[in-house]
Amino acid sequence: MHINRFILKKILAIHPSLAFKLFTHYWKAKNNNLYLFCYEFGFMERTENGKAKYILIQWQPCMR
Repeated sequence: MHINRFILKKILAIHPSLAFKLFTHYWKAKNNNLYLFCYEFGFMERTENGKAKYILIQWQPCMR
């Protein structure tokens, strides 16, 4: 299974109207990464090289 993903710097993703504490459902990947979804778009916060980032994905039928 291949899932397209996008990585954003956290500072670019934060906007006053975004509430990353609110989500409609979640999906736990085989590697135990937990993505929180707001409808069809999911996000996961992680740190790479000491910088906070968000990984964004779109819900796919194979995620059931």
